[in-house]
Amino acid sequence: VTFTNKAARELRERITRLIGPCEADAITMGTFHSLCLAILRQDITRLPEELPYRSGFAVYDEYSSLKLIKKLKMRLEGGSATGAAEQTAEQKKKDDFSAGAVQAIISAAKNDMYDAQRFRLHPPAKLRALGSQKLRL
Repeated sequence: VTFTNKAARELRERITRLIGPCEADAITMGTFHSLCLAILRQDITRLPEELPYRSGFAVYDEYSSLKLIKKLKMRLEGGSATGAAEQTAEQKKKDDFSAGAVQAIISAAKNDMYDAQRFRLHPPAKLRALGSQKLRL
């Protein structure tokens, strides 16, 4: 187990040189996160059915999730900024919820053990300020 992708690559290369590629392929090695993800993917079907976890899930890193939030935000807002010199009140309200701010709200909700249903029914206070019509919760 290593903690960086670079260290995991170097570990695999060293082990492969020492014992050969066939034997190295039989050894489970990687980063902490990649090994935990592999275990979860392998054993997710063993979880009780009442839990909302299923195979086929996706894991996004911080950059990918930010990119997805920006894409969804553009779709909800109907395109890019108008380019006007003065922002309308509506544009200022949207800017309060930059992709980074939305990402922080989602992260805080996960830390507070929100699941999707709770998030939809009882969104965090800052999110409720936009109204469910805008967010399509």
